[in-house]
Amino acid sequence: MTNPREFMQIWRLSKQEALIYFITFLAMIGVDLLAGIQAGVIAALIIAALRLGQTRTRIRLQQYGPVEIALDGAITFLSAAKLTEMATTLQTLPENRHIIIDCADVHTIDAAGAEQLVKWILQIRTAKRRVAIQGLSPECRAALLRIEDGEKIGAFLASDATELFSILHDKPKELVLDRLVYGIEIFKRRHKKSYQRLFQKLEFDQAPHTLFITCCDSRINPNLITSTEPGELFVLRNVGNVIPVYNHTCCHSEGAALAFAINMLKVKEVVICAHSECGAMKELLKTTHAPTEEADAPRELHTWLRHMDYLKQQFTHKTTPEQAAKLNAIQQIEHLKSYPFVQERLAAKHVRIHAWYYDIGQSELEQWSPKDKMYIPISHDGMLESEKRARISAIHFTE
Repeated sequence: MTNPREFMQIWRLSKQEALIYFITFLAMIGVDLLAGIQAGVIAALIIAALRLGQTRTRIRLQQYGPVEIALDGAITFLSAAKLTEMATTLQTLPENRHIIIDCADVHTIDAAGAEQLVKWILQIRTAKRRVAIQGLSPECRAALLRIEDGEKIGAFLASDATELFSILHDKPKELVLDRLVYGIEIFKRRHKKSYQRLFQKLEFDQAPHTLFITCCDSRINPNLITSTEPGELFVLRNVGNVIPVYNHTCCHSEGAALAFAINMLKVKEVVICAHSECGAMKELLKTTHAPTEEADAPRELHTWLRHMDYLKQQFTHKTTPEQAAKLNAIQQIEHLKSYPFVQERLAAKHVRIHAWYYDIGQSELEQWSPKDKMYIPISHDGMLESEKRARISAIHFTE
């Protein structure tokens, strides 16, 4: 502990940790070893309490659009001064500037802090100025709504950016561009720096491991549901996640994407991901059971859906959109296999093809198991169980 170089290194890393180190050292020299340890523990607890009880505020002013206030840390009875100071600052702004309160970094709100925060929000809101609160954890959200005036701000709480703009504007659909610009600003502030090294790595080359074929549906985010980063998935999307059967006389974008991903990028996995409540499957079922309704939908859509006419032979009046989507994903595997370069890669065992089904409401994924003839939930335990059953079946077959 008497090494000055070691102390200076700690000081550069964290002045608070260096202070604990120094207090411990002085107590050990002035009293004894046990007293030094006790003094260090007490100093560490005091600093930890101050850290937990500290509220930090940041205000972001842009030339146009809402003012964004970021709250960070804990909101307790000690936060009153910070909130009052912020309210004073906001009084200098035009009354028609709406306010977004970002609580994504707030980890604790006690009863006194919740009361202060609600009082502050009601104070800064005026007839012309709207307030939206985003990023609250479920625990912090519950703490706000539990207090006496909590129900008054329930309408200000936003779960996502769409709700955020609905709260701030009477006609949010007319402000789609503002929503996109706001999203770009959020990306620049929160994510760009942490991804900078990855983007530099990807600047001149890509090496995705998976070709991910799915529907155009806006509710599906392949990178989100697979927790993958930019550069990992080569994504092909169209209505109904369809791969037309190979035809050497006809060239289409799906075939070009397949050739690029499999022949040039050498992806190792191909995933065909269907999903729940698929509009393409609903339309296909409608035209199967009531062909005269085909005229109600765009002609271009039904021309495209003819690529799935073969599925109609497997439909009954009881077939649901979920069943149709699952059947379609399996059938697309056969379409993929009709391409000569896919056949070559499969024969060499350089690529594998999977059929998935994504339940949007439950946020769950299933994979088709040819061995079990059923869709199995995708999880570590589920896939291990499937592999175990496959091995048992193989043993019985060889016997």
